[in-house]
Amino acid sequence: MNDKIKSEQLNTDNSVNVPEEQNLENNKEEPVRHSLPSRILAIVLLLIFVGILIGYIYTIVTKSKYTFSMLFLVIIYPLIVYLILWLKKVFDRKED
Repeated sequence: MNDKIKSEQLNTDNSVNVPEEQNLENNKEEPVRHSLPSRILAIVLLLIFVGILIGYIYTIVTKSKYTFSMLFLVIIYPLIVYLILWLKKVFDRKED
């Protein structure tokens, strides 16, 4: 007990003391593996967003009347995607 107190007092850095009994290698979580359809969907959604950005830049350069419409899409599209993903998580939790 006394040795433990001395070792904690000697520890002057700001690191967190982890008990020796805890094996850190066993606590590593497995990485989440996504299915192929979800990866394809993510790539498609990302390509759509890149297309919207390119369209927005094009409307700025050409001084089109649709510049503010494209700006609206640039702002709203990620919000809608995030909202759908959030709702999916909410409804999946309720089924458990």
